[in-house]
This record gives sequence, structure tokens and C-alpha cells, in this order.
Amino acid sequence: MAATQSSAPKDSPTAPEVEIINFQLGEMEFACDLCQASSFALYQEIQDQPDLKISDLNQSLFSHPLPLLPETRMILLKRNRKTYAFPVSKISGIFKVSAKQIFSPPPILQEAIFHPGLIGFALVNAQVVLLLDLEKTIAELSHQTDNAKEN
Repeated sequence: MAATQSSAPKDSPTAPEVEIINFQLGEMEFACDLCQASSFALYQEIQDQPDLKISDLNQSLFSHPLPLLPETRMILLKRNRKTYAFPVSKISGIFKVSAKQIFSPPPILQEAIFHPGLIGFALVNAQVVLLLDLEKTIAELSHQTDNAKEN
């Protein structure tokens, strides 16, 4: 998902739209491109799957893990015969967002939340949500794991 502003007029019927899934981590609102989500599930439904890798966004972004309870909601991403599960506090919904409502992160936001998966923000129902690229997040978490093994 590109975090850029469209040059199409605001009310143009040809203005591109992106479908995003809006979710919460704690009290903060996030979103990702719906195309990145393979499916959704509760932790109790997937916890015994082989090749399941849990990628805790809360830990990655805020340095404290999100507790995994049976009713914890998970966003699933399937890549290379592995299933990556992202625990979230709440799934708020799926929305279509005009490209005119997607913005690159300003420097102050990049400094406050330094994370390679943070690609911008969007306005969803008059609320600002931070946009994450789940594939970049997986790559960063894999890189962190590889560095930890080397040390």
C-alpha cells in the first residue's frame, strides 16, 4: 500500500480506493491493507497450527507484549508455507479509503514510532489511524531474530 496523496479531485469517481482493516493495539488505532490479511481467527482456533509464527506488533512497536488469551483476535498472513499471526486488541472493521485520505508519515511521527512497517496514516471516519505494512513488519522481525542469533 503506497502512502501517498492522490492527484485526483476529492470527489472524483475515479479516485482510487484502498480497502483496509482497522484494528487496535491497546488504545491506538492502526490499519493495514486488506490484501495483506489472509484471514482472521481467534487465538484458540489457531494455536496448534504447525508453522505458525506469532508476530507481536505490540511488542515490536511498544516493547511490551500483548497477552495471548483464547479470545485474542488474530490477523493472519500466509507467506512461503508459513502462517504469521498478528494478535490485536480489537478489529474495528474493514473500510474503503480514498487515496486522498492516505498520507506519508511526517518526520515527528517517524521519530515517535520508529518502525520499518509504519508507512503512513489515513483518515477513517474522521479518525487518524496509523498504517502498517505487515510484510515489512515480518521482514523486520526476521532481521531482529537473525541479529539476536548472531550475538
